[in-house]
Amino acid sequence: ECVERLRPRIEEAVIGNHDLAALGRLTLRGFHADAAAAARWTDAALTPANRAWLETLPFERVWRGARLVHAAPSEPSEWRYVLSSRDALGEFRAFEERVCFLGHSHYPCAFDGDAHQVRFRRDEEIAIEPGHRYLVTVGSVGQPRDGDPRAAYALYDQEALIRGVRDASGNTPLVGCSASGILTREGPLDQSVAVVALQGDSVTFASGMALMKNGARA
Repeated sequence: ECVERLRPRIEEAVIGNHDLAALGRLTLRGFHADAAAAARWTDAALTPANRAWLETLPFERVWRGARLVHAAPSEPSEWRYVLSSRDALGEFRAFEERVCFLGHSHYPCAFDGDAHQVRFRRDEEIAIEPGHRYLVTVGSVGQPRDGDPRAAYALYDQEALIRGVRDASGNTPLVGCSASGILTREGPLDQSVAVVALQGDSVTFASGMALMKNGARA
């Protein structure tokens, strides 16, 4: 039922260890009794269509300029936890994006890293700051490990980021890029390069974009 409801509503998804266990692709050794029982029940309850959809899910994906992964981004298929600032410091080296969303620990929190330190945070709202990168554990719906039985989730508001830039820049034309390419209202476009040129006593902007295909300019 969960997969049936989610499939038409989500843009991207990644596979987790409980999904693989329900598909019979991961041993239940190491699962506690309730989790193992849930995996066996799900295995029996999955429709062929939903099972086929789960089989297609990757271990990691880039979505709207952010990295998505269930466990640690350095080794997505090894099911390691990111529980401390020390863990997060090593994981930041494993991805290029400014933000990485993960789960697995069932403990909602964030790790905020800059050039000097990595901070553990549990703020209800976190603003994305220049020069900072973020590992965000979104928590879980079921089996919480922070003592809070409510369903946990995260909202990623790119529009708020754009509004902040607009507040600072006024009506200046904006051209932005991410590790995945040029930013648009529909999200980042892959395989593109944005160039911004500044000149004159009063700042003017010129922009250009080159589409790349197989490493060559299209």
